[in-house]
Amino acid sequence: MAPRILLNFAKFYNNHFDRRPVPTLIITNGVLNSIADILAQTSSMVLHDAASRDPRPTYDPERTLRFAIYGMAMGPLIGRWMRLLEKAIPIRAGAAGNGVQLAKRVAADQAIM
Repeated sequence: MAPRILLNFAKFYNNHFDRRPVPTLIITNGVLNSIADILAQTSSMVLHDAASRDPRPTYDPERTLRFAIYGMAMGPLIGRWMRLLEKAIPIRAGAAGNGVQLAKRVAADQAIM
């Protein structure tokens, strides 16, 4: 059941990405950044040491909103950057030297972004 749901979601996402890549990237990055921030805040609340003198952290929805907006703003930029990397440093399926190409791509991404 779960693999079928994931397959359907992948088809849905790819269809929307092919038709409208920028809005898809905006929504995807906003949602993923929100999920990441919710998990980060929740884990800090759950893992808080009761014996600590620091006050127990509380959930901050404004922080999640800021994180979502940042993700939405960065989505198209990161999408363009990835397309540029794919063209500048291609990795061909089954080709020898793909590890070197991958290392170059990662190095460029880390150095520039």
